[in-house]
Amino acid sequence: MIAFFWFLATALFCGALCWWFFTAAPEKLPQRDGVGRIRWVGIAFGIPALIWCIPHAGAVSPDFLIPFFWPIAIVAPIAAYYVLDFCLARVAAGWAIIFAYQMVHLSFDEIIPGHVLFAFAGWMLGIGGIWVSGIPRHFRDAERLAARDRRFGIAMTIFFAITSLLALYGAVWSCFHV
Repeated sequence: MIAFFWFLATALFCGALCWWFFTAAPEKLPQRDGVGRIRWVGIAFGIPALIWCIPHAGAVSPDFLIPFFWPIAIVAPIAAYYVLDFCLARVAAGWAIIFAYQMVHLSFDEIIPGHVLFAFAGWMLGIGGIWVSGIPRHFRDAERLAARDRRFGIAMTIFFAITSLLALYGAVWSCFHV
């Protein structure tokens, strides 16, 4: 049943990005330029990502660091609020990476027909997340490009729509094929 929630969350995330790029327009740029910089929303969505990462980080960390994970998870969002720019863009990139991982992993784990499509969409979503997490201003730059070049906006809309539909298909499949 956990696969259902991951696929559903991925579908909602990709659906929101689909809408974001579909509605991109030059006249909306002044209002949307600062969205990636909203700190409190970034922190609010970043804390669950940190909580999800803590159990997984133990597998790749030295043993002496493991006791510090929870204190770091408490201090990191506070420090990020005061130090980092583009908090929401960084968190969106992090969630894109998490959702990409879950999409690829769960599609093979659940043996969903067409799991190769899930893998391709997940890898592309993960690459986009890594790209934005490396240079967070690319979140804003992609919005600007989508507003100015309609072909890019349509391509991004189609990608996120297909990924969202695949994730919905995964959610439905995981409900009925346990």
